[in-house]
Amino acid sequence: MRRAMGKTRTQEEKLQARIEQLESRLAEAEETIRAIREGEVDAFAIETATGTQIFTLKGADMPYRVMVETMNEAAVMLTPDGTILYCNLRFGEMVKTPLESIIGNSIYGFILPQGKNLLERLIKGGSSIRNSEGIDIQSAEGTSIPVLISVSEIHDGTTFSICLILTDITYLRMVQQDLQKSRDELERQLNKRTYILR
Repeated sequence: MRRAMGKTRTQEEKLQARIEQLESRLAEAEETIRAIREGEVDAFAIETATGTQIFTLKGADMPYRVMVETMNEAAVMLTPDGTILYCNLRFGEMVKTPLESIIGNSIYGFILPQGKNLLERLIKGGSSIRNSEGIDIQSAEGTSIPVLISVSEIHDGTTFSICLILTDITYLRMVQQDLQKSRDELERQLNKRTYILR
């Protein structure tokens, strides 16, 4: 009889612990649903077999998200110290690095040494600054990509971040180099003709 009562008590304790665990999980699920309903959540990070996947919720900002994700320019959001909070697929393509390996790292790890001081000045300079000189970013493969950078400050009332838009100017640099070669060749030909005429 005592053994049966002891067994029943142990089962009751296990059931009580299980009920408490389920109530805790239910409260957490209800809090998550409340946050989604009230617009406090706009994305989920889910661990999958292939790594962390980001799932965004559709809303009024969806057209802007699609635009940023599909534009030809790279978009990067930073903290004031240069830590990457967000980047679009184009930036990942430029630096040949998966997005999950970019987020949380410093932007300065993707900038060639000679461009770091210029980027620091642009970031500290603040809102709506455009860099017409260009700097070079570096891919994981070690290749250099010349870019123009536009810098904007973003204030949402509680946080402050920096937005960079990077435009790949590789083709423009190639055209400039070709033009310079043509100018040099033309100048050499003119100098040669001038020498012959003398």
